[in-house]
Amino acid sequence: MERSYDKKLYPSWLLFETENNLLIRNDQYSLVETMINDKKNCIYQLNMGEGKTSVILIIFSEILADGKQVVRINCLESLMGIMQELLRNKFSGLLQKKIYVMPFSRGIAFSKENLERIKEMLTDCQRGKHILLVTPEQRLCFQLKKQEMFLEYLQSKDADDRFDSDEHHPRSYTSTINPRMSYGLKDSQKTLKQALQSLGYIDSKDKIMKYPSEGSEGFHKFSTEVYDTISEKGHFDIKSAYEILRAQSTKLKILREQKLELLHLIDDFEFFDILDESDEILCHGKELNYTLESAKPLDGGQIRWEIPFLLFKTIFAENKFDESLKTASQRDDCPIIFQENYKPISGIGGGSPLIRFVKHEYFVQNIVPYLSRKLCELLLSRFRQKITNIIDEKGENYGSYEDFIQGKCFEKEDKIIKLLKAKSQDMLNSFLLAKAWLHHEILCHVMSYRYRVEYGLSEKREKEIVISFRGKDLPSENSEFSRPDIMIGFTILSYLYRGLDFKQVKHGLLKLKNDPKQNRDSLLQKWVQENKKWINEIIEEKEEFPEWLKSFKTLDLEDDNRIKKVHLYLSRNFNFIEYYLTNFTFPNDIKHYEKKLTGNAHTLAGEGKTKGFSGTDDRNDTMPESVVPERLPSQRGTNGKMLHILSRKINNRYRSNMEISSTKELLNQVCQYAKQNEDCYVLIDAGAIIIEMSNFDVCKYLIKKIDKRFDGIVYFSDKNNKIMVILRNEEYFPLSTCHIDNKKLFVYLDEVHTRGTDLKLPLTAHGIVTLGKNMNKDKLMQAVMRLRDLDSKQLVVLWGSKEVSAEIAMINGIKLNDITSKHVLTWVTYNTIRKNENDLYPVMKEKLKYVIKSRALKYQKKIEIPIDSLIIAYVSESLDNIEKLYGITPQKRDPRDLLSLNLSAYINKFYPYLESELERKGQSLELINEIDENLNNEDRPKMKRILKRIDQKLPKRILTTNADYDGDQENEKEIEEMQRAQVIPVIEKKPVCETEWHFDTIFEQNFKENGLRG
Repeated sequence: MERSYDKKLYPSWLLFETENNLLIRNDQYSLVETMINDKKNCIYQLNMGEGKTSVILIIFSEILADGKQVVRINCLESLMGIMQELLRNKFSGLLQKKIYVMPFSRGIAFSKENLERIKEMLTDCQRGKHILLVTPEQRLCFQLKKQEMFLEYLQSKDADDRFDSDEHHPRSYTSTINPRMSYGLKDSQKTLKQALQSLGYIDSKDKIMKYPSEGSEGFHKFSTEVYDTISEKGHFDIKSAYEILRAQSTKLKILREQKLELLHLIDDFEFFDILDESDEILCHGKELNYTLESAKPLDGGQIRWEIPFLLFKTIFAENKFDESLKTASQRDDCPIIFQENYKPISGIGGGSPLIRFVKHEYFVQNIVPYLSRKLCELLLSRFRQKITNIIDEKGENYGSYEDFIQGKCFEKEDKIIKLLKAKSQDMLNSFLLAKAWLHHEILCHVMSYRYRVEYGLSEKREKEIVISFRGKDLPSENSEFSRPDIMIGFTILSYLYRGLDFKQVKHGLLKLKNDPKQNRDSLLQKWVQENKKWINEIIEEKEEFPEWLKSFKTLDLEDDNRIKKVHLYLSRNFNFIEYYLTNFTFPNDIKHYEKKLTGNAHTLAGEGKTKGFSGTDDRNDTMPESVVPERLPSQRGTNGKMLHILSRKINNRYRSNMEISSTKELLNQVCQYAKQNEDCYVLIDAGAIIIEMSNFDVCKYLIKKIDKRFDGIVYFSDKNNKIMVILRNEEYFPLSTCHIDNKKLFVYLDEVHTRGTDLKLPLTAHGIVTLGKNMNKDKLMQAVMRLRDLDSKQLVVLWGSKEVSAEIAMINGIKLNDITSKHVLTWVTYNTIRKNENDLYPVMKEKLKYVIKSRALKYQKKIEIPIDSLIIAYVSESLDNIEKLYGITPQKRDPRDLLSLNLSAYINKFYPYLESELERKGQSLELINEIDENLNNEDRPKMKRILKRIDQKLPKRILTTNADYDGDQENEKEIEEMQRAQVIPVIEKKPVCETEWHFDTIFEQNFKENGLRG
């Protein structure tokens, strides 16, 4: 065979082929050549299994690493271990390159020394023609840290070492981030000044001699030493003193200037970013936020968690409602998931069932009316209102409180809000929150998410609040849900399912024992009585009921053995959990930050030269504006080929109506299937059905139960994402050092590793692929194509839970037992269309915002003095006002009109204010003229092009709310809830001609109808 490339131009490729015993194929060379020659920032599609990572990434990065730029390979965090090992293997032989990594996070100090190390590393990487390997999260952290440091530099710009309480200028420091906020020292606080003088922070003339360290640890150290120095009691504004010392210190100002100079040198490096799995890296919905300033208490205070507790108490603790949910869960269309006697992996019972809302229609028709009535009764009783209607002093009737909660009083909402506020602010807040949880559907959203797949508790963090999960049992440790009400809901659910831990149980009991507001013994007896059935289940036959548990007189809180038993008996008791969260977790950990710096896919793609590739391209319309999706002529049939492979008769099998009561039961079914099917070699859990067990624990269980023909289980390490093997003697080691025949190894892939992984499987391997909630086409295709020879002798069988099977059957208009892979393809296609259509509006808002934000950052670097209108453009504000968030009932609107209004608002709030402020601060007329030219010649036309391109693809109407429901602190987006797409009934089933998969076709008028016919 002739080589497709010129050996004289690319001699290093010949070394690569020789060392790896392969030949670079025409399509691989064609893609690399296109990426080299195309000057645009582009992302490409190449079918899975065609050497994107193992061949194209290597030869492309090798060519780009020419000493003139830093080649930066971006990979998903879950694939970091594999990618690092792959690159080191490929570049440690005939091709010699170092692989640098930069594991940056907000916790790493942005010291002068660390910045110098980063600069030296980038210099060595560029000059030595080496490779830098990063994750998107690390890049976003670095971007936001640079912005944060620049804001700190602006704060220090007028520093003069003065700490004087007699004059306004030195006494009050106005924050650049928030001009309304000032830190001041009162004249009466002479004691505090004396403490600062004795500690050497200021001298007798109030000159600043040194400054405290940065961050929460720095403030804690500062406040501790100040309090230790002050002998008298009282309130001292230590936070203000801390801020003034740092803001007015000239030493810190000089240090910040030096760090900024180093940052400028780092920014001068020319980076070339290569994105592996680009569609996932740049997907909508992933966002990193850096909070600024101090945390604020929540608006409404404890009412924020009292309302959801009232709702959850009805859902989980009222027998009548429980029975109705249990009955609904047994229906064929599965509107509710109800797992009775649910026990976490710890085995602790006596708690709540696991409940999840599946069907939105059931929530609206059956759950909202009942809960509205119940909650309305409780609130009217609390506020001593005997009349169920809202009537003003003139006798005018505005409807019932229940109607208001259900959003049926839209035209009279303003007057109702005024009336409720006149009664009391707490009453208004309570009814607005009731409306938010039921009509704005916070409850539906929270209870539709999957525990330990999309949210859960971390075992590593000091904070006790819930965090988001990136996948099955994979907590995103540095993230938080930024919507407080969402965070509260998920936190309550997580503790109901997991229970309180030993330390929390002990602290809760100690609090109760010393709580003067409670009748401690009667409350303890009530909890014991509620869990009596569970306690009786677990005490030994000869053991008597633990009467010592009923009173604090006999319950010794210093006896850890007894506390362990209390933990076993009461840790999942609803009322005990409510007591603990109300007194500890929520007051301490649920806070609100008004301002934040934000990074997302648009900031990732907007940094410079970028090229990327992936096996799927279903999200092209929601990609950042700075990258162009491309497809080579040879790859135009890629999506059709994958659909064809999965719809072949050999891959037609589907296992439906699976009743999975526990993870171990599912694993038993897998072992049974593998025993009956000798060619079954892999379990691909794309649906994240296996939860509450680590990958290691799953494989320990499998190796005990799996057929004897297997000597080991292959899995991904929970600690470092490396590929490992566990043997029957429970010995485990890296797969790279294993010499066992792959026919004697069973492979388990957890959800986050069902894309981007490449493992050799026997040529006739069968794979089990699980399906999950709202699965899109790209996720299914990525999962099934882990079997690289699926179009030959390998095959898959699809497994779906009852919930998923009901969805597939409804979409296709068939019975559960009739489902085949063809119907699964119809379902994932429908989910993909709906997801992309729903994402278009919020993505377009983000694109418009980014035009302004990127312009503001460029101007700020050029001007280098505090300009409020610039800071406002790139520092995001987060609203936490119950009335503004939930006062207005969502309405259907045309997204085109909304986007046009957004475009005008973004421009009008930025450019006129910027020009006016620059004139006031004496900036050059040339700069102001440049701003006008950028607006009229670049930014406004660009924003109009963005909207024009997707005008025909937007849904006709969307249901807009003021709440951000879709994501977490790392992943949150300001997404307005969309109207749910109506399912089109199947009229007849007949094959249609294959159509190329691109969104110009997808959003044609009749595509949904054709797609759903199959």
